[in-house]
Amino acid sequence: MKEFFLVIAMCFGATYLIAQTDSTKSEFGLVFYNEWCNRLLTVDEDNEDLKQELDSLETGAYGFSAGFIYGRKLNSSWTIQSGLTWASRGYAIDSISDAGVFDFSSRVSMLEIPFTVIKEFGESQKARPFLQTGILAGYVLQHRNSWKQVGGTAEFESTNLEELNRIQWSALLSAGVEFSVYENWRIALDARFRQAFQPLSNTDWKRYLNAGGIGIIIKKEF
Repeated sequence: MKEFFLVIAMCFGATYLIAQTDSTKSEFGLVFYNEWCNRLLTVDEDNEDLKQELDSLETGAYGFSAGFIYGRKLNSSWTIQSGLTWASRGYAIDSISDAGVFDFSSRVSMLEIPFTVIKEFGESQKARPFLQTGILAGYVLQHRNSWKQVGGTAEFESTNLEELNRIQWSALLSAGVEFSVYENWRIALDARFRQAFQPLSNTDWKRYLNAGGIGIIIKKEF
């Protein structure tokens, strides 16, 4: 956890320092994303058969993230942004007939810090399209697997989270439109995609979590 708090300090510190040059306004807001989550799987050569089996079984699942953002405008077109969100993501398996298992779900809960750059287009004060790109630093809080089987329901919650790469780095890309609704209040709608570039755990088969979704941001400029 110490490493994650260090990442928090670095991200917010960098946001503050960069924003001091020609900054005109700051913004604070709340965000919510409804997402479709999945994973990329890589294995070594000895486990190719296992990869094909897992790829045929594991499917995507719904997830979400919510939290707050803080941004500083560098000028009328460029903004740097950070914040803190809580996210729930994972993947699912419909059934494993040989084991009598169905409705399997693997969920990861984490805190995330975005550090992004936003480019707005056009001169309209009513609606402006934008592109956003950057990185997400995540810290895994919980990893839970649950499933059903003939005769009952079983649930397993990982207790040794040190087996996981608890700090997760992801790339982020989004596009959307920001609307002016009242004086300094804004509402933004966007679609985004995130892809982890480090595995959830260092095993012989490595899962890289990803998610795509649609979000809403309600914010106020100061």
